[in-house]
Amino acid sequence: MIIRRSGGELLHIGRKRHHGKASALAVLHQIAEASGSMEGLRALLAQDLSGARVGLMEDEAVIEALATRIAAGSLVLVFERPALPPAPPLQAAALPEPEPNPAPQPVEKHWIEIELRAEEAPHDPVPHARYVVELPNGEVVEGYLDENGKARLEGIPAGQCKVSFPDHAEPIEEGDVDLEEPEEEVAEPPPPLREECQVSQLVVACKHDRERKKKLTLPAPKGVKTPSKVIEVLGAWEGKGDTIQATLTGKHCSQHAGEVLVVTRPDGSTLAFTESKASFDAYYSASSVGGAFSLWPWDKKPVEFRLAPHACHGASVLPAVVRVYPAYEVSVSLGIALDAEKRSDKALAKAKQTGKVERRGRPAHTEWSFEFEGEIKYGQLSKKLGIEYESKLKSLSAVNLYVKKAIDTFCHIVSTYIGLDLVLELPNLSLAYTGGFKELDGSLRVGHEWSIEFEADPLFGAKLEADVLELLIKTLGKFPALAPIAAFLLKARAWAEAEGIEIKLLFALAGRIGFALEAKKSPADKRVQVGAKPLSVKVVASLTAKAKAATGVKWLMSFSAGAEIEGHTGVALGLGVESDDVGLKGKLDLTLLALELEFSMYASGKFEWSQSESKASAGGKYTFWKDTPLWEPGGYIMKYEDPVGGDA
Repeated sequence: MIIRRSGGELLHIGRKRHHGKASALAVLHQIAEASGSMEGLRALLAQDLSGARVGLMEDEAVIEALATRIAAGSLVLVFERPALPPAPPLQAAALPEPEPNPAPQPVEKHWIEIELRAEEAPHDPVPHARYVVELPNGEVVEGYLDENGKARLEGIPAGQCKVSFPDHAEPIEEGDVDLEEPEEEVAEPPPPLREECQVSQLVVACKHDRERKKKLTLPAPKGVKTPSKVIEVLGAWEGKGDTIQATLTGKHCSQHAGEVLVVTRPDGSTLAFTESKASFDAYYSASSVGGAFSLWPWDKKPVEFRLAPHACHGASVLPAVVRVYPAYEVSVSLGIALDAEKRSDKALAKAKQTGKVERRGRPAHTEWSFEFEGEIKYGQLSKKLGIEYESKLKSLSAVNLYVKKAIDTFCHIVSTYIGLDLVLELPNLSLAYTGGFKELDGSLRVGHEWSIEFEADPLFGAKLEADVLELLIKTLGKFPALAPIAAFLLKARAWAEAEGIEIKLLFALAGRIGFALEAKKSPADKRVQVGAKPLSVKVVASLTAKAKAATGVKWLMSFSAGAEIEGHTGVALGLGVESDDVGLKGKLDLTLLALELEFSMYASGKFEWSQSESKASAGGKYTFWKDTPLWEPGGYIMKYEDPVGGDA
């Protein structure tokens, strides 16, 4: 841009020489006093700022802004004065005249004037529009129109020029320009300049950062081996997410004051913050959930909120990402059991009415039990799942019939040929599954954890019971020499029963086999841990002595007394394989179970005419030794190796 002063002095603003702000203000004030020069200064400032914005500024503000740019070195002032008159020739001796040379032909200089008017209103100029002119020699000149939508370029070579307005119209080809007096060639205008501002740090934290003890700081502090620009949190639907707090350190210019920080949501919408401290809700949007969750939702991808600071300097290295995982938890348990001792309510009621004592070899009353329980939680919402069948399952009725017949046949054989009552414990199976996302303490990451456990407790069990007195009578009766003793004991028992006296000496031997298999994944572990709890085999022997007597005149008074002593102990054998971070580990243990002795005694008397009754009882339990491990060998049967070949 060229502005001519009175006195023939030219002011050229280009990239030539630096001036201080004070001298720049003085020169600019002198230029502004000239008629029509203020509009040229406004057009020059419009190269850095929008035309509409410059049009609202006061003259003094325009001068101040230009002086600031000149003092910063982005614009400079260059003065050119008219050439001095030539000095008079010196007197010298005459020399031979040289042969005349042809005079150089002057280079023709031309000018071009351009104007832009609105397409919808041809009489209205478009002020301060950006133009681009390609000169015949290939040079490109850029600039801005004045307030009347016009611009003039002088001192250009002859030929065709290409004129375009990048923001308004297609290129226009102009013909040859008219000849005009030569002027100084106009320098290319400087590129637009923005006001300087800078941010130096961005800190991002969730609302519970004190619990996690971790914040995201950008740029990453020195010494961090693997810096990250991502913070991971848990969130539910919009309004129930995690509150994210962002803090910017630095200064902002007027151009960026309206958008200090911009947050882009997963759906593409944005949030603009005008302050250096911002707070927003990071949620897992319903559209990303994709409808109802399944029981295995850990393949759901997280959604991202992107933070972009705005500033002239430093913003490009501070973008951050908040990654949101669904606040989802699930737990499911499944159980199925077949109980050979279970009685229906009707069968129990009938037994009480008849008072019939069941003998050994009794039919098996098997019943299936199937239970399903679950809970799904998402944020503050939860849904319960449950199915339970206490009666026989229709789909397993045929199976149950065959199982019942097999149990009855087996128990009858044992009772007939061995003389022992046999009670079976049939499989009691359970399957449990839990899982959920979890924020890792002391970290910016979220991991998922889950566990699946299958348990058979028992897989199989059996209990043998024998009446020692009954076995003794049968055994003695098989030997002729001891048959009288057996006959005496038989009569004594019959007399005792007739007199209301019950004497029993019971021996029981019980055994159970069970095991459990578990697989789990913790958020901090990369491997899935799989292991089997030791296969348990437990054998327990018990001896119970019972004595009960009742006598007295029934219409006058009666009394009863009884005593019971029970003791049991046994051994347990465990064999299993477990997994840890080092490898697979085998384990074998043998345990002597505790010897416990329980006793109880009671006596009661009742006077029939007064219906008064007196009772007394005593009992206790003694433990002679606790469960004592006898043998616990074990060791790794296989070890993992890390990538470099060492033991993990």
